[in-house]
Amino acid sequence: MSLVITVTFIDTPSKGYYKQELAEKKMFLEKELTLIKYLYVGAGGFVGSILRYAVAGVVSSSGLTSSFPLGTFTVNMAGCFLMGFGGGLMEDRQIFSPEVRMFLFIGMLGSFTTFSTFGYESFVLARDGQWLTTLANITLQVFTGLLAVWGGFIASRLL
Repeated sequence: MSLVITVTFIDTPSKGYYKQELAEKKMFLEKELTLIKYLYVGAGGFVGSILRYAVAGVVSSSGLTSSFPLGTFTVNMAGCFLMGFGGGLMEDRQIFSPEVRMFLFIGMLGSFTTFSTFGYESFVLARDGQWLTTLANITLQVFTGLLAVWGGFIASRLL
C-alpha cells in the first residue's frame, strides 16, 4: 500500500501586490472612518441648530420685548454653561467617547452656538494663567466679530 500525495502549485502574485492591496484597503477604511466622523458632527449639528431655533424662539416670544437680543443671549449663555459643564466632565472623568464628543461638542453645541466654544477656550486660557492670550482672544473675537457683521451688512447693501 502506498500513499500518493499530489502537490499543486498555484501561481501567486508577488508580495508587493499584497502590500499594495492592503494599503488600498487601509486607505478605504480610513476614508470610511473619516466619513463616519463627519456624520457624527453633522447629526449633532442638525440637533443643535433645531434646539437653537426652538430655544431662541420660545424666549423671544415670551412677551419680554426689548431691543436686547434675549433669545440669542439665552442660547449663547446656555451653550457656554453646557460647554463648561461638558468640558469639566471630559477633563475630570473622561466619560465621553470620541464619537460622543464629536456629536455633542463639535456638532450639537457647535451649531447651537459657537459662542460656547469661545467661552470655554477663553476660560481654559485664563485658568492656565495665560492672561495676555486670554485678553487677546476675547478682544479679537468680540471686536473682529462685530466688524465682520458690520462688513457683511454693508456688503449686503451693495448688492
